[in-house]
Amino acid sequence: MKINNLILLLSCISSLSFSQTQQEVVDYFNSICRKSEYNDDGSGRLKKWNKDIFIYVKGKKIDYLMSELQSVINELNQIIDPIHIRITNDELKSNFTVFFGSHDDYKKILKYKDDLIDDNWGLATIYGYPNITYATLYVDIYRAKSVEAQKHLLREELTQCLGLMNDSYDYPESIFYQGWTETTKYAEIDKKIIKMLYNNE
Repeated sequence: MKINNLILLLSCISSLSFSQTQQEVVDYFNSICRKSEYNDDGSGRLKKWNKDIFIYVKGKKIDYLMSELQSVINELNQIIDPIHIRITNDELKSNFTVFFGSHDDYKKILKYKDDLIDDNWGLATIYGYPNITYATLYVDIYRAKSVEAQKHLLREELTQCLGLMNDSYDYPESIFYQGWTETTKYAEIDKKIIKMLYNNE
């Protein structure tokens, strides 16, 4: 009888722990997906793509950044079910622009966000609601001097362009961490909230 009670107690503790963990994921999802680092209108509305993404790269196509871009795309395609992400050499076919270069050169592309571009080494911008129809990002390869910093910015801004537009101080290992890091991989909680947004998990 004592053994049965112990099993029941452990089962309850396990269930409680799981629900707390799930609640943390939901809270983080709401923090990252229902808010925006810039221009948050307070509505809490979700934004995401409902069609395949075709990325066109402009600027300096450095080998290690092109390789990292493909790696991030491969990871996201493993995480996300409904849509597929790929690089295209046809700008007219593209619905997503990635720019590697200086902030001054990027301002010629995105003319109305000069202050944000000046203040940031990377920037994600999305268009369309509730379905994102176009996105653009840049990585400043001159101010972000280290390879790891550039790779981090690429991963973070690309992921934010999927509709995960906010940063947070909650999880230092997360790609969405508000403080400066050079994280070049997704934390498990990052993968979970991406799945929640796209796969309804």
